[in-house]
Amino acid sequence: MDRNVWSSWSVIRTYWPKIIEFISYSPYDPDWTPGERLTWIRKYRGLSQEVMARRLRIDLGTLARWEHEEKEPSGRYLIQLMMFLGSCKPD
Repeated sequence: MDRNVWSSWSVIRTYWPKIIEFISYSPYDPDWTPGERLTWIRKYRGLSQEVMARRLRIDLGTLARWEHEEKEPSGRYLIQLMMFLGSCKPD
């Protein structure tokens, strides 16, 4: 991949939330699968898979499998993911 393309994508990813706010439109579709929603939330927050996996303290492959719906988070990973996404508060 060309360095200029990568640099441009990094800038766009960083400003994605502000772009959505500016145009007053979110491409979110309520019919998306859980994996599609997880991918969208990650991108909306401007995170790469590597960064999100590091913040969740999980393997990059695990996050990729969740996003591609090859596996589902369960147990402590589900709680950890929900806390990261702001869906629940720790006890």
